[in-house]
Amino acid sequence: MRKQMLGLTALVALILAGLLAGQLLTIKRRRIEMRYMLLIYSREGEMPAEEAKMVAEIHHRVMNEAAGRGILHGAEPLMPTSTATTVRHKDGKVLATDGPFAETKEQLAGYYILDCENLDEAIEWASKIPTACCGREGCVEIRPIRPMSN
Repeated sequence: MRKQMLGLTALVALILAGLLAGQLLTIKRRRIEMRYMLLIYSREGEMPAEEAKMVAEIHHRVMNEAAGRGILHGAEPLMPTSTATTVRHKDGKVLATDGPFAETKEQLAGYYILDCENLDEAIEWASKIPTACCGREGCVEIRPIRPMSN
């Protein structure tokens, strides 16, 4: 019993230290994990139906694998940038404008939110995510999610 209490005390101290450092998010399956957002960037445009079907199948396979491991918190494709609205504050007023924040060749196409043990695991997951569109490869940006303070 005493060993269990010491272990629990050490674990609580580790959790508090991690929260204070802004890096610890969850404890699951007896391992400490960080939540990562994997942002998918690709070119916008119409994909041939066969290519779109193949890409969708790969995404479903990745999502099912991540869900099966209990680390998936969300994964969604985004509508085209033509549907975007950007909101800014200027001189105490709210300005809403049509379109994305920046004009770039690659657009944010979707995201995954995963609990990963470390960055290496997040990179492993990112390597499974298809990014090609309109004959060009895109990329996946990996960002740790910072816990909100109370």
